[in-house]
Amino acid sequence: MATVKGWSTYDIHHQVGTGAWTTAPGVPMSAACAGWVSKTIDLGTATTLTATFTDGNGTWDDNGSKNDALRSGVSAVKDGVVTTTDPCASSPTATSSPTSAPTSTATSGTTLGDAWRG
Repeated sequence: MATVKGWSTYDIHHQVGTGAWTTAPGVPMSAACAGWVSKTIDLGTATTLTATFTDGNGTWDDNGSKNDALRSGVSAVKDGVVTTTDPCASSPTATSSPTSAPTSTATSGTTLGDAWRG
């Protein structure tokens, strides 16, 4: 995953399970905590989500054309690595301008929240 800096907007283009992809460029993400943005996505009965990130203006971060494979629960994506650690757990203050590379955070159950460090 490329390091992305200075995007004014962050969108997540995604596919829940084997369903249809969102219409490009996807749906807007919101500031979550310092350096991270997030989006909570209802997975319904699915347990997976395939995602790629964009600035909404033609710049994509698609993990080297592999996209990111996420599961229900907490997911964090940074530099092409998906973890289940919530990067905002210890820093609850939201910022409006993320400053590093894509990342993802989520909730439990059948929802998934994606956050980017961007």
